[in-house]
Amino acid sequence: MSEPSTTPVLEVLPTDEPTPPPVKSSSLGIIKNIALFFIVAMGVMMAYHFIRILALWGDTTQSAATTSGPTFGPARFTSRDANTNIRPRMANDRTQDTEEVRSNPKRRLTNAERSYVLIVESAVVKPRKADGRVWDLPPFERPDPFVRIERTDPLKEEVTKLEGDANDLKRLQEKWKDLQSAEDRLKKLRTGDKSRDFYERKVTRLKDEGARPLTSTEAQKLQELEKRIAKLRSEYVRTTPTVEDSVKATFSAATLPVDVGDELTIEVLDADIAVHDTIGETRIVVTQDLLDKGTSELRFAQVESLKIHFKLKSAKQ
Repeated sequence: MSEPSTTPVLEVLPTDEPTPPPVKSSSLGIIKNIALFFIVAMGVMMAYHFIRILALWGDTTQSAATTSGPTFGPARFTSRDANTNIRPRMANDRTQDTEEVRSNPKRRLTNAERSYVLIVESAVVKPRKADGRVWDLPPFERPDPFVRIERTDPLKEEVTKLEGDANDLKRLQEKWKDLQSAEDRLKKLRTGDKSRDFYERKVTRLKDEGARPLTSTEAQKLQELEKRIAKLRSEYVRTTPTVEDSVKATFSAATLPVDVGDELTIEVLDADIAVHDTIGETRIVVTQDLLDKGTSELRFAQVESLKIHFKLKSAKQ
């Protein structure tokens, strides 16, 4: 018998070398990079502000050396200008301001700086509305005309915001009045009256909506808002007196100060208790030709004639 063949068996022995640990990012290096970034940024900012200071100092020095008197408009005032008596504004000053406004839209021309004033002389109104109806109930069939002039002005945005705040307080005030009126009415109704259910639901609804009287602080704020709104609006809106029951009205009323480039909305209205009826509305842009012409006559909608006059303001105005 033959002996069985033997195959050598290889035995895998465990290695004695340890497994290297995973590589970790150095947090210390990141901190150093961040610190270096901030140091560089601070250096750039300091250099920028130092250059600006030098530039401003140079401009001020040059202005003090060349300026011989006070300047008007957005020019920088020096300490020498502050101690100088400023002369009254003349027409050429207003012209200069107008040119500055055209070149700089953010610069608002004030009423004092405008060179002319718009005077509404007279109006002739058609006897009937565009649909053929009379302006008022018989026997007072003729209108009660007046003229409203509004200049396109940035102040209107501020007035709109203030009106929103004032209207919030007015709505709260009206809710409280409605609640008091509904409660008083409910007290007078007898038990079983068909109207009681309506007023009970109205009282409940108003209370749920937070109806309450204005606090003293809120009432004072409302008064201040209304005064502020009226003052700001008078800067860009003016109206003539009302002529009652007439299709031919003579006003001769000074309204808004104006100047070249002003955009005006002109409304002829029929005065009413609740809502004024519009007789006619038009828009014009004030040009130098209009100012030089002086008197102009406009025709639009139900307005047969509206005579306006641009009058040059005196130096004192």
